[in-house]
Amino acid sequence: MYNGLSKINIKEALASIDNYWDPLTVGNHNGQEIKLIKFQGEFGWYTHEEDELFYLLDGHLRIEYRDEIIELEPHEFIVIPMGIERRLIASEVVSVMMLEPTAVDEKPIDLHEARANFTSNVCPSSGTKTRG
Repeated sequence: MYNGLSKINIKEALASIDNYWDPLTVGNHNGQEIKLIKFQGEFGWYTHEEDELFYLLDGHLRIEYRDEIIELEPHEFIVIPMGIERRLIASEVVSVMMLEPTAVDEKPIDLHEARANFTSNVCPSSGTKTRG
């Protein structure tokens, strides 16, 4: 679908997706894959070894962390830092654009590693989470 020189019609690309939870790669940018995905239901607890961006196109997406819940509405996005355990819940069909490094695989949770990564993102002087 993507040849690097053509524009992508997001509505048409989403319409071509027949299977939930099966992302369609529509582009690449500096080692990141631009993916479109549709899903409904729950994707159980998981983590990545790299940051992950979710841009919600349609629907309502609930992202649960062990100690916090984020609700996304259309045209909102979030960048989830590497190592942060989360699960995705969509009570209705959602359409999402994602950015992930090429060749990302979900892996089982190592809770101690996830907590260590989260702690390393906390600013020692203020105790607030850094973004970046």
